Amino acid sequence: MKILKFIIRSFFIGLVLCGVIYIILYPAVVIYNAFREQINPTIIVGATVTVFLVGALTSLFYLHPLNFIARHFLKLLASFYAEFFKQCSAYFTRENENKPFEIVVEVKFNNDIKMMGLVTNKIKENQYTVFIPTSPRPSTGITVIVSKDVLNFTNIDPQEFMKYVMTSGAYRV
Repeated sequence: MKILKFIIRSFFIGLVLCGVIYIILYPAVVIYNAFREQINPTIIVGATVTVFLVGALTSLFYLHPLNFIARHFLKLLASFYAEFFKQCSAYFTRENENKPFEIVVEVKFNNDIKMMGLVTNKIKENQYTVFIPTSPRPSTGITVIVSKDVLNFTNIDPQEFMKYVMTSGAYRV
């Protein structure tokens, strides 16, 4: 009974995989069939044996290890995301006294170049982490660690600053 179940399962797995391969290679098959006048019975037998072998080899050497790896990878991923969301919620709630993204600053790189950003963390007494968003998509940007000497703290509201970033500076702050 186990052998029959294995044969049927292998055949259907092979049929699915060969079906996918056939769909991918369909244009080549159409061209090949355009030049053939009749179907040779050995092609049908060969295709059946190929479908069975692909299914058998896949079920023996590919599905079981893949299933094992997927289960353990998903457990690891779930534990990572649980910790990640716990840290994020602590970061953006009252548990974090730094209050990220609430202070808009101007960062002076030299006399000619200044960039605006949001303070995300105070590292030491005179060092800050600043996120400088890019326009027009403020979810991307750069994070820099700078000393307090190069920062100019502004009175700009963070929402107004994000409007400024999303409009590439066209919105006045």
